Formats: sequence, structure tokens, C-alpha cells
Amino acid sequence: MSLVIAIPARLASSRLANKALLLLAGKPMVAHVIERALEFAASEAGMQRGASVVLATDHDDIAAIARSYPITVCMTRAEHPSGSDRLAECAQQLDWRDDTIVVNLQGDEPLMPSACLEQVITLLEQNRRASIASLYTPITRVEELFDPNCVKVVLRDDHRALYFSRAPIPFARDAFAGKSVEQIGELPEQLPCVRHLGLYAYRAGALKQLSSAPQSLIERAESLEQLRALSIGLEIVLAQTRVQIPPGIDTAADLARVAQHLQQAELPQGENRAEEPEQASTRLHARKILFVCMGNICRSPLSMAYAQKRAQEIGFDSLQFGSRGTYAGTAKQPADLRTQAIARSAGLDLRSHRAQTLSENDFYDFDLLIAHDRRNIEEMLALAPPGMEAKVMALMSLVPDASHTEVPDPYPGDHEDFILSWQLIKLGVDALFSRL
Repeated sequence: MSLVIAIPARLASSRLANKALLLLAGKPMVAHVIERALEFAASEAGMQRGASVVLATDHDDIAAIARSYPITVCMTRAEHPSGSDRLAECAQQLDWRDDTIVVNLQGDEPLMPSACLEQVITLLEQNRRASIASLYTPITRVEELFDPNCVKVVLRDDHRALYFSRAPIPFARDAFAGKSVEQIGELPEQLPCVRHLGLYAYRAGALKQLSSAPQSLIERAESLEQLRALSIGLEIVLAQTRVQIPPGIDTAADLARVAQHLQQAELPQGENRAEEPEQASTRLHARKILFVCMGNICRSPLSMAYAQKRAQEIGFDSLQFGSRGTYAGTAKQPADLRTQAIARSAGLDLRSHRAQTLSENDFYDFDLLIAHDRRNIEEMLALAPPGMEAKVMALMSLVPDASHTEVPDPYPGDHEDFILSWQLIKLGVDALFSRL
């Protein structure tokens, strides 16, 4: 018997576009999930079982990120209706034995605790007749029971699943009939209401059975893939999770919440990620990068233009760059003439540049927002939506052993100040590309 931690990660997402590639603390969400899987594989429990990690995806950009880690990447078709179907294609491509245990670690679960992976694997190992193992947690609020986004499960006495639903099950007829959620108030005592948590361990043979079976009518009605397993007679065993699993990411609000959690968990109190990006990773993953200074007429347009030139020179054609200012008073103004002169001498053209002011939407539109000095950082963080602060980074923090911590604003100064600013911008942008 072998063990695979498998991560299905598709590019398309109905509620949050391209969410596998969205940045959290300086790297894509899928990179965090891969690291959670690798942490388990390197643990004593993972090593004893010979655990390996596989990522299944339909998109080259996700595959490129995964290939920077010591894992197997399996390219799959785009049209799979569920993560289980995607992993079933992996099972066929990679020729997994039927008794291989496959843990389905969803690509939008960057906070999954290793203890939960261990628990669901052990549960399947100990229940030989079961084809699938999963976890649940008690429901304590009426609002949660009646929430269709909360998937409920009713269990047999031996902890096998009877049914999963988005509806409030079990339904306490006498307590609930004809009443609104507000009128019900509290759940009846002893009512066994539990929420299903979407972490699965399968036997690879069961995965193959699932993928070869058509979607059942109840699966389509409820939009719950686990109902297909029940429809074809597969047993699903569940246990109450010993460690609470943080919610996954389905919306922009979820993304902001998780980003804030990562920032608080990984940084010492009082530190700011904009000052110490290497705390999170030695690599950056970003496709859309925004340079920000005060007026958007000196430093940020020059940084943008130089970055665009460097991207063309080294073949990073997929990168996109923009520039903004935190001060609205220069909006629509051209680049400073001294900046334009420096740009011309470097083969850059800023004649058509017009200043734009940083907005809250920019934090959603760009993967990384790069400041030039501490004042920029403070003004950007004040404008950032909750949880988006982790996208802010200082340009000079990318330069190892830099003698300058900031690119000073040259606008009030003279020619020498503009030359210094330009020299530091080149250092910072070149360092940025070494990290991408």
C-alpha cells in the first residue's frame, strides 16, 4: 500500500477567477497548498508511509508553479466536473494500484493542518471496508444548519454516511416546522447536526469507480460529488475532526481573511511584510505588478518602464506592469521632464505617460504592489482592503545587503537626486526579476 497527497487545482472558478494563482503573502494560493502537502510528506507519519505529492491541473501557469517544488505534476483535461474526477485521471495516467490511499487536498485549502491529513489517512487504514474517509465537525448554530453553503451529513451508528445535503438535516419536525430561523432560536438538545469538511482520503480503486460512473441525479441536484459515491454503493466513513480546519477560499473576502491570517501567523509582532519579504519565501510569483510612488510622475513610471524593458529582454512576456501615485494632486500630469530625460538616455519612452492615483481596486487587480519609500508603504497600507496588506512590498527590500532601504523622492531635489533614484530603481527592478 502506498500514499499520495494529491492536489486538484483547476484555473477556472465560478466565484473567484483564477484563484489558484492569486497571491497570498507573496506567493500563489496553490503554492501554499503544495507546501502544506510537502510538510506532511516530510513528517514522521508521511515518511513512514512513503508519502508522495502530486498536483493535477489543466493549466500551464499552475503547472509551472508546481514544477518549482519536488513533486509530480499531472496535466489533466479541463472539463472534469469535480476534483475527484481530475484525480481519477491521475490514477489512470500514473498507474496507481487500487489499494493506494489518495488524499484529496483541495487547491483552495492553504491552511490545512497536517494533523487532519494524518487523521483521515488513519481512518481509512483502520476501516478496511470503507472506500472513502472524511471528517466532520458539530453544528451548534441554527443559522449554520439552514445555510445551503454548509454541507450537512447524517451518519449511521457506525459512522458511515447515510446522506449529504445542503438542506437542514436531520430535520427536527416538531421544533422546526413552520418556523423561521429567528423563531427557532436554538438547536434542540441531542439533535446530531454535523457539518461535513471537504477533506477526503480515497482508495485509488474507488476513485476509478467514481470517474467511470455517471453523475447521479441527487449529485446534480445538490451539487455534491460525494453523493455519487453513495449512489453506487461505496462506503464513506467519517470521524469528528480533532483539529479545526480553517475555511477554504471561495470568494475575495475569503482571500482577504486568509491573507490576514498568514500575515499574523508568520510575522513577528510589529513587523511588516513590506519590509521583510524574504520571511515568506525566497521566490515571488506574480503576473501583474504595480509600482507606486507619491505622485506617479518620477519613480513609479520609471520603474514600470524599466521593468517592461527587462521583461521583454528576458522573455517574461506574460508579465504586466502598471504605475500609480498615492497623491491625487498630480493625476493626469505627464512624467517630470527630468525623469523623461533619464528615460530617454536608457532607451525608455515616457512621453505618453499620465499620472494615475492608487485606488482600492488596484489591490484586487494586481498581484504585487511595490512601494519606493516608507511613506508610500504607510499610505498604501492605509488604503488596502482588509487582508490585502500582504501584497505590499518595498522595492529595496528585494536587494540583498542594500545600502539604501528606500528610493528617495527626487522631485524636490536636483539632478543628482534623480540620478541616485534611477540607480536604485535599476538595482531594485533587477532584484525583482531575480526573484520571479
